[in-house]
Parts: sequence; C-alpha cells; structure tokens
Amino acid sequence: MAELSQASSSVSSSYGFSNFDVFLSYKWSDTGNNFTSILHKDLSKSGITVFLDSKELWIGDAIGPTLQGVIERSKIWIPVFSSRYADSEWCLREIAQIVRCHKSNGRLILPIFCNVNPYDVQNQEGSFKKAFLEHQTKFNPDVVQSWRDALKLVGNLKGEVLDETRNQANLVDLVVDRVLSELINGTPLADCKYPVGIDSSINEMISLLNIGSGGVQFVGIYGFGGIGKTTIAKMVYDRLLSTFQRHSFIPDIRERAMEYKGLASLQKRLLKDIFQRDFDIGDHHKGKFTIKDNIGKIKVLVVLDDVNSEDQVLALAGGHNWFGQGSKVIITTRDEHILNVVNVDEVCRPQVLDHQQSLRLFSWHAFQNDQPLEDYMQLSRDVAHYSGGLPLTLEVLGSYLSDIRDIEEWDSTLQKLKEIPDDKVQRKLKISYDNLKDDYQKPIFLDAACFFIGCKKETVISIWEACGFYPKSVIHSLIKKSLLKFDKGSFLRMHDQIRDMGREIVRKEDPMKIGRRSRLWSYGDILEVLEEHKGTDMIEGISFPEIIWNVKLTTEVFQMMSNLRFLDISSTNFVGDISHFPSTLKCLKCRFCHWTNIPVNFSHESLVYLDLSFSNMPQCWLNKPRDENKVFEQLKNLNLSSCNISMSPHFSWFPCLEQLNLGGLGCLEMLHESICQLSKLKHLILENCYSLKRLPDGLELLENLAVLNVMGCSKLTKLPKSMGRMRCLHSLHLLKTNISKFPDDFSMLPKLVKLDIKFLSLQSLPELPSSLVELCCDYCLSLVRLPDLSMLKNLKELSLLYCISLIELPGLPSSLVELLCEDCRSLVRLPDLLKLKKLKTIKLRNCVMLEVVQGLEGTESLEELDVLHCFKLIHPRWRIHKQGKLFPNSFPEDGYSFTIADGISNTKLILCLVVDFPKLCLAINGTIYIDISVSIHRKEKTIRCTHTLRIEDVKSNYFQDTIFIHHFNGFDWFGILLQGKDVIEISISRSYHCRIKFCKLLYEPEQKKPTDFFNWLASPSDSIDEFVDSFLFS
Repeated sequence: MAELSQASSSVSSSYGFSNFDVFLSYKWSDTGNNFTSILHKDLSKSGITVFLDSKELWIGDAIGPTLQGVIERSKIWIPVFSSRYADSEWCLREIAQIVRCHKSNGRLILPIFCNVNPYDVQNQEGSFKKAFLEHQTKFNPDVVQSWRDALKLVGNLKGEVLDETRNQANLVDLVVDRVLSELINGTPLADCKYPVGIDSSINEMISLLNIGSGGVQFVGIYGFGGIGKTTIAKMVYDRLLSTFQRHSFIPDIRERAMEYKGLASLQKRLLKDIFQRDFDIGDHHKGKFTIKDNIGKIKVLVVLDDVNSEDQVLALAGGHNWFGQGSKVIITTRDEHILNVVNVDEVCRPQVLDHQQSLRLFSWHAFQNDQPLEDYMQLSRDVAHYSGGLPLTLEVLGSYLSDIRDIEEWDSTLQKLKEIPDDKVQRKLKISYDNLKDDYQKPIFLDAACFFIGCKKETVISIWEACGFYPKSVIHSLIKKSLLKFDKGSFLRMHDQIRDMGREIVRKEDPMKIGRRSRLWSYGDILEVLEEHKGTDMIEGISFPEIIWNVKLTTEVFQMMSNLRFLDISSTNFVGDISHFPSTLKCLKCRFCHWTNIPVNFSHESLVYLDLSFSNMPQCWLNKPRDENKVFEQLKNLNLSSCNISMSPHFSWFPCLEQLNLGGLGCLEMLHESICQLSKLKHLILENCYSLKRLPDGLELLENLAVLNVMGCSKLTKLPKSMGRMRCLHSLHLLKTNISKFPDDFSMLPKLVKLDIKFLSLQSLPELPSSLVELCCDYCLSLVRLPDLSMLKNLKELSLLYCISLIELPGLPSSLVELLCEDCRSLVRLPDLLKLKKLKTIKLRNCVMLEVVQGLEGTESLEELDVLHCFKLIHPRWRIHKQGKLFPNSFPEDGYSFTIADGISNTKLILCLVVDFPKLCLAINGTIYIDISVSIHRKEKTIRCTHTLRIEDVKSNYFQDTIFIHHFNGFDWFGILLQGKDVIEISISRSYHCRIKFCKLLYEPEQKKPTDFFNWLASPSDSIDEFVDSFLFS
C-alpha cells in the first residue's frame, strides 16, 4: 500500500530481514478499507504472509531501502488498481519497482482492476490520464516515463477485473487460490508413458478419499514393489491438488528416513511444501508439535510415499486431528501392518495386470505398439505371463528386449525368467542389469543408484567424464532400458525397486565387511568405515548424505582407499591435507567446506573434477606455484562459485582446465592474466561477478572456448578486441552487463550459435555471425534498429520482448522458427513473411503501433499467432445488425466449436457476436474491446491464435442484447487460410465493458478469395440477416 492504513501498527525493523509471500500495492482511500482489507484478511487466514506498506518505509520522495528489500524479496506482487491509484506518486514508484524486480526474477505480478478498465491502466486513459497530466508538470520526464512503462506492462498482464457484475467474495477466493497455486508448485508429478490398467485403481482411490466430505481421511495404498503404488499416488495427487489449499508429496521416505536426522528432515520438507518457508524444528519429537500446531486448520493433500515403519507415519501424520477439515492423507507402503497400526480409514490394493494388459504393456515397451510383431507373438505372450503381471518388470524387460531381434536371445531371457519365482522382483529386474555389456554401463548404473538420484544431468555427466567413462552414450542406453530417467528439470530419477536392486548388488559384494564394498552412501556405514579406519582398496566411491558438523574427521582416513575415484564430502567437518587423498581420486566435491591446515602447495596429481563452491579457496592459489611439478596436472573442471574470495587465483595451477566456474564472486574486480594461458578452456562462467570491470587482454587467445557467460557483470563495459579469433565460441551470454559496443570482427565468429544480450543499452546491433541460431535481445530499451537478418541462414529463434524503441524489422531468414516481439510498442512494420515456411510461432502482443503483417498465408508451419492488443493492425468494421433479447439457454456461454466442411473454400466466413452491457457500462458510446482465443485443429497440428477484436461506434443498451456481424474477406481466420475439416474452437478470454453471451461462425455464399491481411468487409447480405434473425432473437 502506498498510504498508511489507519489500522496499521508501527513498522517493525524486522521487515528488512523478512520474506513475504505477497506484496500488496494499493490506494488506501480507494480500496484500503474494503476490498483490499478483505483480500488481506483471507490471504492471511490461508497461511500466506502478506506485506502492507507504510509511509514510514519511505525516505523523502523515494522508496526506502527497507521497502525496496521487501518488494525484492516478495514472491508475488498484487497491485490493486483503482480510479485514483495513479494520483499517488508512491503507488507509481512502487509499481515501477515491482516491474524492475519482475524483469529481474520473473516472479508473478497478479493485477486486480477494481472498477477501472485495464485499457485505461495500460494506456493511461480515463482517470489515469488526468493524473499523468499533473505528474508531467512536477516530476522528471524519465521518472514519469518509467511509471508509464510499468503501468503498460502490468496493465497488460492477465489479472482479475472487479466491477458491478463480479461477486467480490468469489473474486477474493479465486485470488487466494491462484496465490496458493503459485506458491506451491503444481507441476505434474506423474510421468507414466503407457498407463495400461491403472485407471481402475485411480478411480478406486478417488472414491475412497471421499473428496466431497468435510472429514479428514487417511487412505493407504498397499502392494509389493513395482506394482505401481507410487504411480497411482502421483496421478491421484496431480488430479486432486487444485482442490486443496496446500499440498505436499514426500517421496522415498523409506530411504530418506535412514539418513542423519532423517525424520526431522522429512518433517521440514513437509512444512516447507505447505508454507513455502523453512522451519527450525530441532529434533523430530518437536517436529510433531510444529506440524500439528501449524497445519491443524488448513485443508491439505499429503502423500507419504514408500513408508516402511509406523514411526515414519507418526512423525509426519500422527493423527486425523493434525490436519484441517477436508484434508486427505495418502500412504504408500509394502507393509500392510503399518496401515493397520496407524489406523487408516481405507486401503487400496492394486492388482497385478491380467494377461491381456500385461501383453499390451510389454508390447508398448518392446515394440512401441500395443501388439507384438507377428514373429514374436508367442515369445511375448510367454514373457508377459512369466513377468507375473508386474508393471515395472514388464517395462524393464520390454525396454531391454526392444533393441534385440535375435530370437535365441529372447528365448534365453525367457528361460531365465521361468526359473525365478513370481515374488522375486529384484531377481527379475537383475536380468536386464546382468546383460549390460559395455564396460562402463554397470559402473555408471551403480553410481547412479548409490549416489546421484536427484542430481542434475550436466553435473553427473561431468563427474563420469572425470572418472574416464563415456556417460552420454551409456545414459542413452540405460534410459532406453528403463533403468534410469531424467525428469523435466533434467534431474536423474530411478524407480525405488531398481535403485534397491542396484544397491543390493553393491551390498552383496561383501555382506559382512562394509569396507570391502565398492560404494558407500549410508550415513551409518560411512561413519563406521571412517571412524574405525575400515577403508580398503575395494572402495571406489563415497558420498556423504547429510550435514554432520558434529563429527570431526581427518583426511588421513582415506589413505588406505587406493582405488577411490569419487568422493563427496560436502558440508562435512574435515581437517587435513589433500595429499592424503589417494592418487586414484578423480572427482572431489567439497561444497560448503572450510578447510584447516591447508598446505603451501595445495594440489593433487590425478583430480579431474574439483568443486569448492561456497567454501574457502586455498590462499596459496593466489600466487604462482612454487613447484611447477606440483600442480593440478589433470584437472579439467573447477568450480569456485560463491567462494569467499576477492582475488583471482593464478591459473598456472590448472594448466589443463576445460571448465571454470567463478560465478557469484561479488568482490572479484579482475581476472588474473594467466587465464589466457588456459589453451584447453571450453567453458568460462563469470555470472554475477558484480565488481568485475574488465576481461583480461588476450582472452581471445582462448581458441577452444565454447561458452562465455558474463551475465550480471554490471560493471563490464567491453569485450576483448579480437573476438573473431575465438574459433570455437558457441554461446555468449552478455545479459545485464554494461557493454555498449562490440568488437569490429564480431561477425567473424564462425561457430557462435547463441547470443543473449538481454537488458543491454544498445541503439543498434553490429553485423552478426552467419552461424547464429538463437538471438535474444529482450528488454533492450534503447534498441532502434537491427541489421538485415535475412542472410543468417541458420537463425531459428529471434526474441525481442519489450524492445520499446524498435521501429521496424529488416529482412528475416527463411530458417526462422520462432519470432517473439511482444511489447515492442514502437514497432510499425514487419518484413513480408511469405517465404518463412518454417515459422511456427509469432508473438506480437502489445505491438500497439504495428500497422501491417504481410505474407501470413505463406507460413505453412504456423502453430501460434498472438496479436493481442495490436490495435492498429486490426481495422475491423462491424455492423450492428439488431438489438433484442436472446432466447434463454439457447447457446453455450463458454466457448464454441465449428467444423469447416470440405469443398467450400470459395465461400466466406461470417462471425456473429451477441453481447449485453451491464448497468455499469450504460454510458458506453464508442469502442469496445474483446480478447479472443482460437484453436484451429487440423489432422496434423493445431494452430493457436490470440487477438483483440475492436468494435467501434458502439452505443450500449442495458435492456437489450446486441448482435454484431463481421464478414471475413475470404476463407480465412484473420489471415490464416482455412482448410476443409478444420475444427475451430473459440473462447472469449476477456471482454471490456460488455459480456459475450454467444458467438457463432456462419458461411456466406459469396465466392471470393482472401486478399489483404485483416481487411474486413462492412455489411452482411440479406440472406444472412434473415438466417440470423431466424434463430437469434425472439
């Protein structure tokens, strides 16, 4: 809020250190004592932390540092626009600051238009126009322009409109639900490629949960491993989460509970999911009270996945009275006894697949079809039978056999399967593991099962490469065999049964002596080996699972592990010399470590991967090594991001470095010139080195450099002079730097594929390399023109979002696939698109000055066209046919589907709209705007279109419905040529001043082909008048 509420308390100094879920910006005298106060109350009741602004946080005419920090750290901003919002300079400064933060971090702005037209906010019309006329006489023009820009951006965002036709209570509920949905990530969990035979279990679960009841319900899913319990829980969770205030899915509880302070960690996870903030709960006994006290009045959906002890359930969901009315708790387990002990209300017992379902699921994985190839029919039937109807076994065996077309090998696999009892799931899965032939496939699979579940793909690839493996081809093979996968965020995932199978293989290497196993990942096992000095030459990898500051260990304990290649001791409390690590060590991760007793020559002869992020860098690296023979001779990947250092290391310590990450070194002013000697360097990350003033002379000598990232280096003003010599540069990230000029030979970069220059203050671009594939110029506010891009034969993606000074685009290449020009408010024209056959996406939203788009009919690959609020582009002339009253319940109000018949391409289409006007808009005499979304479905694809219809010379009539008729100029939809059997789905996303009661497409029998883009005719024919009369009006 930009005015002090009469009810607000004194400002707490703690605001400067707090994070808020929501920041409300509003005009107190307009909405502070009604709508905004109700919204604030309901948000707070839902457990959402809301900040209400105060004058005390302002300093003079500017936003004070405390308020600025609050705005920056808020997760969602809700500006409540009202008629006098723009009267307040404080409100305008707030919205400008909100937009600056939004551009920086992309967080949600959810505008609410309270009895004010969004168009007036966007374009400073109505009451906003009067306010700005006064501001122009009092404030700096640049400041006023920044306010206009902010209102333009926010006014166009999807928000909510409150007027006399809208129920205020319903709107408040909707906003609260939207905020909750945003705070709790609703990304679907389920990733079931072939959901054969699962529908019945999902429907049973939804029935058992009794969603319509107000009571708390505990429902268990019981069955042995691999039957699909987690998949069912995920699909039910995805389907129902939108009906709950908060939700949490906690996976792999059996595994995570075994970690150090495992139950407390799980409790923290539950609380963070629900409230989106961290809780300090101490031990798990205290955590029980914390959960009960905080969640007790909230309607939540909770899934506890893979539970194997009643203690786990009691720590996370100790009783029905822990949760608010209507809450549902789902528990998956292999042990039905647990469900009896915790007294669940219902139990779902998924059944194995029957023979036909088994055969179908196996066939999908083995042949990518629901039936086997004819020559494999009987073998497939036998494999499906002996798999015991278990989905996981069918998936793994089908994936394994999908690349094999040798009948004898199929038969051999079948014979092995016949010998294994139905209940020995892991032995069945191990058939696939035993047949891994590549020397690197088994080690990589076991590493993944023991160490890397949940790790980023790029990280594990770097580690395995450091170990001398060939991970890219192996990962591809393991994915095809369904032994591992990567989710949408590129995190490594593995079914718990497959993970357990891998870990059991390691345990059986020596069931009695832990120190003689190849991999250690369990907290208890690791401490036993290290504290009791039981390490042997059998150990290849160790990964500490949890922070254990309370245990002091020395590096000497690793001396006996002469075959150790991977070691992750992040966040641990170690003392000692790196020289104690065995010479075989290839990968060392020491994130959040603070070494003591670091030797003068801190080096290691065999390390290939070293991660010291968030740690203290050895001081000896600041100088040239005393002994040039004692350096990191094989080190290829070094991560020093966010280390506590202000000076660059001397890079002669790392002569073979290929990847260097120095991101987040906020005090680093310059790089040591020795970096230019790293002739093998491929990746250089300097992201957010805020104090970095220049790149060293000679950086262009790094001829193997492929990626250079200086994002956020705000003091960096220029690039190396002779960049054209960087023959391998692939990606260049310059966003949020202060670079204003490019080197003369910039276009000579032969392999540059991606150039990101967001937020640069450039008026024009240099000549660009012909190799460019992606060009991103978003938020280049001063950019007026681009060079001719038609010669960039490889360019596929061009992004120019919010380039507000850009007037026109020159030629575009025929290779272009995506054109993004949203909010280019000075853009007048585009080049002819006729030859852009590959163009799939065109986004021109809010290009308010754009006058013409030519050649749209030539974009035969088009899938999305967005010309919303391109008012000059669309010059519709509508005829007000008649006013009357629509037959009640005659037509659907939400959307309309229309199928184009074959053989009528010589006809024209007519769009009929029926609208009515609420009492609030009785005085409307002029122009109305209607935002319309359309999907054109074809056999091979769908084309999505979004645009604003503008209807002029409107005279509202509250007592009657009004029909508007528009003739298209041919057989097209706003320039997109239509085909027979096209299905057109129409939905009205927003209408200003009026309500759409009905829309319909009709044919006109006049024969005429499409000519000009968006050139509409004026009057309907008499036959159409009569046809419309016959069914629209009483």
